Amino acid sequence: MKYFRIIFTFIILASTVIPQEANVVDGNIWRKMKQDNKVYYLTGFLDGLRKSSQIIDLNVQSAKRQEISFVEPFYVNQMRDKISAYYPENASVSVSTVIELLNAFYADKYSSKIKFETAVRIVLARQKGDIEKADFWLEEARRAALGK
Repeated sequence: MKYFRIIFTFIILASTVIPQEANVVDGNIWRKMKQDNKVYYLTGFLDGLRKSSQIIDLNVQSAKRQEISFVEPFYVNQMRDKISAYYPENASVSVSTVIELLNAFYADKYSSKIKFETAVRIVLARQKGDIEKADFWLEEARRAALGK
């Protein structure tokens, strides 16, 4: 029963990390947003991810306290890795810098249909120097946007 509760909690958390289709922001919407709205949107997005990460950690800690032989499931680390892909490696990278990176990314007409959360991951990977991963995600996102 404890494992079911933990797995159910992680499924619920994973669904909160994955944006719903009804509220898709892409380059077309991003370019129309005012600067203040971009700041609020990006800040809210990152805060939501940070909160999801905290909830995951709290649930794992709780499970460890309740069951001494608790082994953290592999997908927990996968979720942490996905969440960490959205954070700048250098803590000094500001929200305004990320917005500038997104503005430059969305200035390319071939990126206009790429979803916001994917664009954030791509520009931050590139900013971290992980060009190969960023290019792979970009190619994948462009294919998805074209429906191929």
